[in-house]
Amino acid sequence: MKYGGLPYVKHIPLEDNVVFEYLKNIYSTIVFRDVINRYAVRNTPFLEQLVFFLASYIGSIFSAKKISDFLKSQKINIVPSQVQIYVKHLANAFKIQ
Repeated sequence: MKYGGLPYVKHIPLEDNVVFEYLKNIYSTIVFRDVINRYAVRNTPFLEQLVFFLASYIGSIFSAKKISDFLKSQKINIVPSQVQIYVKHLANAFKIQ
């Protein structure tokens, strides 16, 4: 339960640093190959902040405007239409639904 349900985890030492490094690499591979490369995303810091926001508010209803406003408070200016495009990219990569 602590490390999730990825099948390969049972083949590595169940130590926090080892498992979290493995999970971080899986995440990076998914984001890099499935989103950044596929859609030629240039604003990768924004994409990372967007993933963080969406993970923080999992199960909550949100809008592109709400995300844009939150990111502005984090000193990242992005228009709601760009937020919608990036959310669509994440959804297409099955990162979010």
